[in-house]
This record gives sequence, C-alpha cells and structure tokens, in this order.
Amino acid sequence: MRQHGVVSRQQAARLGFTPSAVSRAVRSRRLEWLSRRVLRFAGSPETPQQRVMAAVLDTSGGAAALSTSLALRAVPGWTLDPVHVLTDRRPHRGTDHLGVVHSSIRLSPDDLTVIDGIPVTTAARTLLDLSIRLRSGKVEDLCDDLLRRRLLTVEALHRLAAELPSGRGPSGWALLRRLAAERPEGYVPTGSKLERRFERILEEAGDPPFERQVDLGDDRGWIGRVDFADRTLKVVVEVQSETFHSTLSDRRRDAERIARLRAAGWIVVEIHEREIFSAPEVVLAKVRAARAHARRIAA
Repeated sequence: MRQHGVVSRQQAARLGFTPSAVSRAVRSRRLEWLSRRVLRFAGSPETPQQRVMAAVLDTSGGAAALSTSLALRAVPGWTLDPVHVLTDRRPHRGTDHLGVVHSSIRLSPDDLTVIDGIPVTTAARTLLDLSIRLRSGKVEDLCDDLLRRRLLTVEALHRLAAELPSGRGPSGWALLRRLAAERPEGYVPTGSKLERRFERILEEAGDPPFERQVDLGDDRGWIGRVDFADRTLKVVVEVQSETFHSTLSDRRRDAERIARLRAAGWIVVEIHEREIFSAPEVVLAKVRAARAHARRIAA
C-alpha cells in the first residue's frame, strides 16, 4: 500500500493493529502520531507528498483539492501548501487538522482520481471548486491552461457544465457554462496567457478573432506552428515573449521562419510582450493595418 509512509488509525485497525499494539509501536518509536487520526512510520522520508497524504487520511475519505490538486499535477503557479482537502462529510469538529478541510454534499467517486498514490479531485472537479473562489479571468485562464496541458478535455468541460444543477446557483456556475459554450468540439486553447491577452484586446475592440495555433508550410515543407492566422486574408500574428524570444538563437530562428512565411505570401505581424500589456492601441493598429493591406492586395 503506497501511502508515502503514513497510515490512518482506521487503516491500522483493519490491518490488525489493536490500540495496545499501536501504543507499543509508538512507545518503541516505530510509529509516531501526526494527528489523532494519522500515524507516520518512523524513518520514512518526510516529503511534500507525505504531507498531502497525511492531510487526506486525516479526513477519513477526503481527497487533495483546489490549489493542492493543481500542484500535484505540476501546473505552474499553484502550490501544495497549505494542503487543501475536500470531503463529503463534515470535518471533525473541535480538533485540529493536518490540512485545510472543505466539505461538499456533491462529491461522487467520479470526481476523484489518484496521483502518485494520493486521492485527488479530477481536473474538472478542481475547476468547478475554484470557479466559485477565483475571479472570472483567472478561472478562464486556468480552464485554458488545463486544456492546453491535456489535463482537461473539451468533452469533460461540456459534461461539467451540463451536470450543474439548474437554477441560479453561484456565479462560478454561470461562468463555467459560458466557458463551455465558447469552447466547442475541436477548440484549441491559446499557447500562453500572453496570447490570451492578445485575444482579449481584439475582443474588447470588436475586431474579428484569429485562428489559434495553426501549422503552416510552403513548397519546401512545414514552416512551423504560428500563434494566430487569418487564412482568408493570409495574415499571421506572432506574439513575441521577452522571456522565450530574447536569445540570439531564438531571434535567428524567428527571423528564418518569418522570412519563409513572407516568401509564401503571408503578411506577418510581430506583437511584442511590452505592447500587449502597455500599448494595446499599438497592437490594434498593427493588426488593422495588416488586414487592410491584405484586403488591398486581394482587391
């Protein structure tokens, strides 16, 4: 039983450890109490996973949830601590817990999975739980990040929205329904939050959107996957991050790819990170000028 060196009192009893046997093991320092409900095997590695597993066992049937669930999936920007645990029963009252315990009457086996031996809420359930705790923009970014990392599928997102109870409910439920409606079958999320910001600039200005993450080629073969493309007007937009496009080799590869795209008849617009966040009017001007030029060429 792979539990990162911890066991619940109930599990110990099922394994045949009587209360007196547990007491003897504790006195001999083979076991130690982490809480009134969880024991640790002496000498077992004290790891982050052990802390999470102990907090889960401390709830007698819970699962790692919220930010802890995302951290276990190695989603950037989320941490294991404090350890959040979701359970379908009320937390033990009047006692301390090894984690931050949340209860829900709507927690089913379908909401749970296992990562590294630890019970964890599914990506869809995690998104649901965070939708009522985070601002809408962060929930949308998280949704696309999970889709991009293939931790969540569009089908699972649609099921989540369809299974929400009818009626008003929390504002996060309405947000999830909207996110599902805006992400049809075949939806491709943006490659980064920077690209999502570019899309929002166009949305807020009422400009037509671009197709995301498009593979393009020429008579020599595949050129690459561009950030955004308007196939009708043959306009490409590349969003250049100062973090990932700053080295000499990065700039050389970008220049070679852009030269091939232009030789193949594409109008290429380069948008820089500082423009995305500090000069959205410049972003709009570049995109509109490129589209206007493409229309004149086509006329």
